[in-house]
Amino acid sequence: MGFDEATPIQAKAIPLLLEGEDIIGQAQTGTGKTVAFAIPAVENITPEIDDIQILVLCPTRELAIQVSDEFKKITQMHPDIETIAIYGGQNISIQLKALKRAKRQIIVGTPGRVMDHQRRGTIKLDYLNTVILDEADQMIDMGFYEDMKTILSETPEDRQTVMFSATMNKKLMSLMEDFQNNPKHVNVMDQKEQSKQIKQVYYQISPASKFEALKRLITFYNFESALIFCNTKIKVDELAEQLMNSKYTAAALHGDLDQKKRAQVMSAFRKGNIRFLIATDVAARGIDIDDLEAVVNYDFPRFGEDYVHRIGRTGRAGRGGLALSFIARKELENMKKTARMKKLRLEEAQVPSIKDLEKKNLRSLRDELAQIRVSEKDEKLLENFLVICEDMNLTEEQVFALMLKYIAQNKFKELDAGMVFEEQMGKYNKSKSHKQSNKHKKFPAKDGKNFKHSFSKKRRSNNSKKTSKFK
Repeated sequence: MGFDEATPIQAKAIPLLLEGEDIIGQAQTGTGKTVAFAIPAVENITPEIDDIQILVLCPTRELAIQVSDEFKKITQMHPDIETIAIYGGQNISIQLKALKRAKRQIIVGTPGRVMDHQRRGTIKLDYLNTVILDEADQMIDMGFYEDMKTILSETPEDRQTVMFSATMNKKLMSLMEDFQNNPKHVNVMDQKEQSKQIKQVYYQISPASKFEALKRLITFYNFESALIFCNTKIKVDELAEQLMNSKYTAAALHGDLDQKKRAQVMSAFRKGNIRFLIATDVAARGIDIDDLEAVVNYDFPRFGEDYVHRIGRTGRAGRGGLALSFIARKELENMKKTARMKKLRLEEAQVPSIKDLEKKNLRSLRDELAQIRVSEKDEKLLENFLVICEDMNLTEEQVFALMLKYIAQNKFKELDAGMVFEEQMGKYNKSKSHKQSNKHKKFPAKDGKNFKHSFSKKRRSNNSKKTSKFK
């Protein structure tokens, strides 16, 4: 499969699982935890037995499909072992047909659909040796706690029980006490390391300015792909439509889409046919993209855990990542609280001006020019272009100016050059702590460290014309 070495969670979990130990593993998405539990599970299968031996529960359809695909990769050299994914939203007759086949040793599914099959008698767990709860905390958050208890209570007592979760809570601890046998705790969570490899930036702007800011940041960073989060389904649909109207390839992903449509959207996003995926937190739970350049919090999440889960989808496997957040005035305190609680560093930045974009574009043009290899076709095109310029008596300066103007207009044609971004701190905050200009404001973290945020404010006289740093 192209692996060179084990990730930390794999190195710690695989030996314990091969020995038959129950474990509770704490690891973020993107750390290789699927392989960490899948390899030992496959090793524990008896191929001669065609009944279900491995059951994996996942919070979402997307994650169930991805985990199923990972098992299929691991078992590709074992034609006598089969993996079946069962989840809501898919025609149940397809699943019934698959479950009637001779080989069905691995079942990966969502709790609701697994219980449905148990009631129908199409899933029997008499030969089960391992049950795995993937992203157990998310299943609890989504209301599957009782379903998980019901499913676990109908499994053999001598099974191996494996739980993977990014966070711990009382209900999860209760599940451990009731259904695990002296579990080993494997923890590779390191939010400080995650903070180092993911650059986290926030822009304090009004809600009305968000879309223009998003377009400018897309142009400035030239993202090939990005995952954009909104807090509501309505906002997801609105933003997807706005981006498509501005000639970007974009798609919405939320709970109202049927499974076929969700699968099509995810497939197109993975293949690069869709540049921007706009999603709610619940819909994005199962998204696992290795090369995601950036995460954009178009709406800042209400809860700190959601922020950690969002940004963890970029900067995977040790690579650098980028997380951009739009902060309205009323969200500033919540952002500060999230930074303190999760010990994360968020840097304030300014939305790029049109001049900033032009400078960045010229630098990109310089790099592209350095890579140019002129072909015969290019030489002919250049010859014709120079003939036109000569007929028009254009000087060299006019030719270059014309070319730059064409490049700039083509690059920024969807941007509103007249948009003015208000200075939020200067406009809204009247407290004494912000009256001095160009000072650093600090707020303490629980570990005693301080995070610096540069909040500058321009004093304006009543007779002066309003100006802004961002134009």
